[in-house]
Amino acid sequence: MIWSVISNWAVYYPLIAFQFLLSLLFLFFGWRRAYQIWLFRKHRRARGKGHERNPISHFKDAKICIQCPVYNEPEVIAHLLDKVGQIRWPYPNLEVQILDDSTDKTTERIRKWLADNPAAAGHMVHIQRDGREGYKAGMLKYGTKLTSAEYLAVLDADFRPEPDFLEEMMPLFAGEKIAAVQARWDFFNRDISWLTRLQAALLDPHFHIEQTVRCNNGFFFTFNGTAGIWKREAIADAGDWEWDTVTEDLDLSYRAQMKGWKIIYDPDYAVPSELPPTLTAFKAQQMRWSKGTVQVLMKFAGTILRSNLSKRVKLEIWHHLGFGFMPICLAIAIFLNLPTIIIQTIQPNMLLAMTHAFLGGITISLAAIYYLWGHYAQHRSLLKQLKAIAAGPIFMMVTLALCLTTGLSSFQGIFKKGGEFVRTPKGSLAKRASGILQKSAKWEFLTVLGAEFFLGISTYYIAFHYLKLGFGIASAAMALQAFAFLLMGVTTVWERWGSPFQKNSSSAETESLPIAKGETGENPLTPASVLLLLQNSSTPLPKSRRTKRRKLAAVAAPKTSKRPHSSKFDDNRSKDDESAVPVPHIERSKY
Repeated sequence: MIWSVISNWAVYYPLIAFQFLLSLLFLFFGWRRAYQIWLFRKHRRARGKGHERNPISHFKDAKICIQCPVYNEPEVIAHLLDKVGQIRWPYPNLEVQILDDSTDKTTERIRKWLADNPAAAGHMVHIQRDGREGYKAGMLKYGTKLTSAEYLAVLDADFRPEPDFLEEMMPLFAGEKIAAVQARWDFFNRDISWLTRLQAALLDPHFHIEQTVRCNNGFFFTFNGTAGIWKREAIADAGDWEWDTVTEDLDLSYRAQMKGWKIIYDPDYAVPSELPPTLTAFKAQQMRWSKGTVQVLMKFAGTILRSNLSKRVKLEIWHHLGFGFMPICLAIAIFLNLPTIIIQTIQPNMLLAMTHAFLGGITISLAAIYYLWGHYAQHRSLLKQLKAIAAGPIFMMVTLALCLTTGLSSFQGIFKKGGEFVRTPKGSLAKRASGILQKSAKWEFLTVLGAEFFLGISTYYIAFHYLKLGFGIASAAMALQAFAFLLMGVTTVWERWGSPFQKNSSSAETESLPIAKGETGENPLTPASVLLLLQNSSTPLPKSRRTKRRKLAAVAAPKTSKRPHSSKFDDNRSKDDESAVPVPHIERSKY
């Protein structure tokens, strides 16, 4: 019965036509990736000295507030405060807001750090709210009301800025209509596991190619939510932070640029950050980004169509925001593979099969070139490039296997505004992964998990079918895809129910970076912390044009009671005056 329905001509041709349209859609996005590579190479040959920069003395009187939104980050908060406390800027014009919505021991650790570092904490304010209205966007909006600073820098808890962060980024405000400046993200734990290597391979092209091309060619550019600085006037003109999407940074970026503001990107200055160490955390991050992108598209689609933006800018916007629908299309295409193979078995049509395989092959090839080029732009190493090429097929298939998770969130973004801002947990590999899953509806988790196992098994059947037809390359590709689906399912189950690190995890939390030599800490030595200690002892920080090579151990710098003076500004405060500055603290009850 089922076979006769599937093989019916009324089903056969619409199915093939629909898959053909999906292939053309994938080909469009693949072509845009190739176009971005062409623009990237063209600009690199002609860019000269890069963006215009004002002298640092131009900003000697600029008041800056560094906002650090924090929610339940006990494993990384001390390292953020250590690094932020060393950022150089004239003291009277610098303020740091620790925007703390935490409900765990993070708050206690913040207070302890402030008490242990009175000099560095002299310009810091610990702010807590009643409730979590607006999540991160609500925190930033709340903190903005409590400061008169004209520039607002945002640093998430897992970022490790260098002392020259403000000195290097502020000169990029060289025009009246510059809303924000954005530094490039880099990752100090990119080589810890296959998962962090995969994430780095996915994100490197975004920060090296995509962001550079958009900024330098007049396209709409995206503030990445952290490691950047906003002009207060631009935030107000754009309508302030809003939380009707789960990607408040993308939302504000588009609203500001539609008001005529520009955002400047500096790809040569990197701020190290931490990648999610577990697959569950990575999935949660990708779900939020996919859902938020679709929500922003639904929010601004009409405005973009009616605007007087040029056609090339509009086309890039549709490519950028429309990419949020890609997981849905990929999931549909993958589910349609099985009935297509059944039809081809009953009614073979080699022309249609070869056409579909040809379009898919071109799309995958363009995507592979894009990611490999992004990897090369990051490392400039032939050996690492050869390793990336060897691991590329597996990484590509794992990326496709994520479409089930991200496709579900993208579908929700079409019909639902806002939503809970599920943070991406960072820290040691011993971090419990089940906390994220408990925030999601049980049926969503079980549906995705079941689909991963189903597609893993059924795709192996497709691979076997291609092998019988003599399509060796297609068979190998399907076998890799099946492996990726099963890897996703097994790893998720392992993190949710089978990981030995989940036992007594509440008492075995470890810092995401090793304690500096000679220090003592309250956290026990676990296998995960030993792995990180060994890894960090030999892995250098990423290099940038203006930042010398540093050892990763320097990220976890020992705590100090002295805040370094700016090397580019005069700071005439005496040591006695500095140490006498009280630690400001805004209690919850006062607001």
